[in-house]
Amino acid sequence: AFSLRAYAVLAIWPGAVAAAVFFASLTGGGGKDGAPGE
Repeated sequence: AFSLRAYAVLAIWPGAVAAAVFFASLTGGGGKDGAPGE
């Protein structure tokens, strides 16, 4: 069970980081946050 959980965490971490970076890029690079779609 521990191995399964560890594998899930390892699979989620890079995905979450990539999604955060990608979203920041869409909003303008991470310098201006609070007005999405501008």
